[in-house]
Amino acid sequence: PHVWVPAAAPSRAWAKIEESIRWSGLVPKPGETAVELGSSPGGASFALLERGLNVHGVDPGVMAPQVMDYVGKKGNRFIHHAMPAAAVERKALPRQFQWLASDVNLAPMIALKYVERFVALAHGGLKGAFITLKLNDDGVFAALPSLATRIDRLGAREVRYVQLPSHRSEIVAIMQW
Repeated sequence: PHVWVPAAAPSRAWAKIEESIRWSGLVPKPGETAVELGSSPGGASFALLERGLNVHGVDPGVMAPQVMDYVGKKGNRFIHHAMPAAAVERKALPRQFQWLASDVNLAPMIALKYVERFVALAHGGLKGAFITLKLNDDGVFAALPSLATRIDRLGAREVRYVQLPSHRSEIVAIMQW
């Protein structure tokens, strides 16, 4: 079912991640850590923060104040890496993180380069990932089989694809390790 974006959420990415979590049955737990690629202005990060996760957002764009200033009941916070995903150094991230979200506004072939990099940077600690693939031109449809092959190579135990109510010209790859 479609979820309505609360007034406090900075963008509709809140609904995208919430629908993905609810549909998938994968439930990030308070105290776990997520990395979100393409985090600006902070809708998905805000949803993850509200669930009690620590969130590292990677995006050169400006984050909403309610995300930047967020402090959860158990001290969970947002850390902004205000740079492109390719510029984030390994030492800037936690040793392991359990969740990866990506909603970058790039063609899927390019976005997957960054997803591949961050899966490797997780050092085997991933439990799941929610990867939005933008279907912004006809060439993407022809590339879907090769994109699926690349996603399969990331080593997840299970991968499912779905287009949820909050997605427009997008699908989400839901991965479970």
